[in-house]
Amino acid sequence: MRRVILVLGIIFIVSLAFSSPVKLTLSGWPGNPDEEAAITAGVEAFNAKHSDIQLIWEPIPGDYFSTLKTRLSGGTGPDIFYVDVFVFEELATSNSMLSLDTYIKKRWIQTFRLL
Repeated sequence: MRRVILVLGIIFIVSLAFSSPVKLTLSGWPGNPDEEAAITAGVEAFNAKHSDIQLIWEPIPGDYFSTLKTRLSGGTGPDIFYVDVFVFEELATSNSMLSLDTYIKKRWIQTFRLL
């Protein structure tokens, strides 16, 4: 029994040493240089504060909405993305997005800060 516990402990410690951060992809349409710089700075600040999460900014040039829909329907869409209010309903009703209602309490939203 002691050997089993020792082996499990060693496996746990080794797995912690080799564990990599969770990678999340953030997509949007590329903006002007100032907007790109602001997004990049925000991603870098987030990554500096959260070593267990790696946020990756992947802008989608060209026809953003068509490309986004294709990627989402193919299962290769970004983890986080933003869309115009006029296309939100189409994505929301197509089960392309996860409802966050069960993860977020109303009072928590008021104090939520990304950075």
